[in-house]
Amino acid sequence: MTRSEPVSEERAVRARVADLETRFGDRFDPANPVGDTKLLQAAEEGGVPTAARQVLSDYRLGAEFVPADLGGRFVQADSLARVLRTVVRRDGALGLVQGASHLFATAPVWAAGGEEQRSLLAWVLLAGGRAAATGVRADGAGLAVDAPVSRAHRGGHVLDGPARVGPGAADADALVVFARPGVFLLRAAELPALAADGSLVLDAHEVEASAYVGDDLAAHTLRLASAVLPSMAVGSADGALRTAVGFARDHQLLGRSLLDVPHHRGLFAAAFLDLLVADCLSLAATRALHVLPAHCGPLLAAARTTVPRLLSEATGELATLFGPAADVRAGRYGMFGKQLRDLGLVTVPPLRQAFPFGRLGHDGAPAPEHLFNPYTGLGPFDWRPVRGEADAGDPLAAHLVASADATLRLTGLEPYGRPLAALAGALVEELHSLTRVGARLPAGPGTPPHPDAYAVATRYSLLLAGAACLGVWQQTRAHGRGFLAQPAWLTAALRRIVTRLGREVPLLPRTAEGEIVAELRTRFEANRTFDVYDTPLAG
Repeated sequence: MTRSEPVSEERAVRARVADLETRFGDRFDPANPVGDTKLLQAAEEGGVPTAARQVLSDYRLGAEFVPADLGGRFVQADSLARVLRTVVRRDGALGLVQGASHLFATAPVWAAGGEEQRSLLAWVLLAGGRAAATGVRADGAGLAVDAPVSRAHRGGHVLDGPARVGPGAADADALVVFARPGVFLLRAAELPALAADGSLVLDAHEVEASAYVGDDLAAHTLRLASAVLPSMAVGSADGALRTAVGFARDHQLLGRSLLDVPHHRGLFAAAFLDLLVADCLSLAATRALHVLPAHCGPLLAAARTTVPRLLSEATGELATLFGPAADVRAGRYGMFGKQLRDLGLVTVPPLRQAFPFGRLGHDGAPAPEHLFNPYTGLGPFDWRPVRGEADAGDPLAAHLVASADATLRLTGLEPYGRPLAALAGALVEELHSLTRVGARLPAGPGTPPHPDAYAVATRYSLLLAGAACLGVWQQTRAHGRGFLAQPAWLTAALRRIVTRLGREVPLLPRTAEGEIVAELRTRFEANRTFDVYDTPLAG
């Protein structure tokens, strides 16, 4: 497949997102069975509306997880994330049950399953059935502590012990059991009923040899989750920001809309920027699974922690606008509190548990340009597990160095040229410093965390976020026009990153905040998303 052929994937995923948005309808319509009113009512009762599940069933969401060569729609990881983001933007719990459950269940089967196993799981999902996983942590940290134990028995296997049940397992038609060792694909009818507490207890449960999928698949599955789940989370933050902008537009302080009050304008500009930074990083992570499969360890580790943290900080600051109304669970703005809680559904372990310190640095070739172009088609996804990453060098760090050098030669960016170059240079200085420190940190499986590990990993992750922002800006500037092709957002975004690093920052041009808030208003009034994709919404 050539680079030009997958361009149709962009058209296809854009059409699918639009279709799903249309099916969901106007979220603010109180009569909409899958609008905010009904979703809030269902959340108070501890669930999601039946109508919301029906929307996804009619849409055939399961087909998004099935590779195209098996009759499904999956071609690119970033395309899957865009569709799931649409679900999460409407309701985070719905996205977790319908999205994360399928993600953990399908990845190991596509990677290592036999032809019959792949065909069976594809048939279940394409027929409208559901799949879920047990024995793996939903936060992407690895096998659950209570994963069942497997052992060979009479030509098959025996599974023994309790299994942590993932989202959606209660209604699943097929279950993928992560055991110690091995992964098994089973029909729900072949397993005992869930216990009263919702757990799956396997008491010397015999399974046929044909159920065995393979060994050492948890890490492979979690690589995909580390990219897709953070990208999904952007949807919740996008919805929360839209709710907050609507609140600010409809409320006044001293005769002015909250959007026109200087302090509040600054909060909205910051939240919008943080969402864009998070999305640039998640975009690079999902596409790196295709483009840089053997070099994306640092990037995936950064995405799985930095994206949720940026989104939580951005939306958390907006909660101050609501005051006591932030806890209201009904009405036009009751969704805001739920959207904040939904963000917490995508949780992650501390970075120091998994960050690949041995691969930091800018040695080697920079990441290719199409890593950062959200609309460039990619080749087919290679489901085979990556058994070993490159020993050293980070293509995104090399891209940062090259991009910072390029900003020094750019013209026509005033009044942003000088501050932009200074900020990019500050990121490179930080990169050199962290590379030296990281080289001294112990690394490798089973290595106890060093006291400095968390701080180094957190700071390095911010550098990768800055590199991703530079890459997205360069690509939009080279291939199109619009807000993301302008230097205002990039300069302001890098300034926020450098500020988080505790380094000295230049003053922003006075026009920067005005340009950013103007884009925020434009997208709100046009009913378009605040993320990189600027997608039309229903209603």
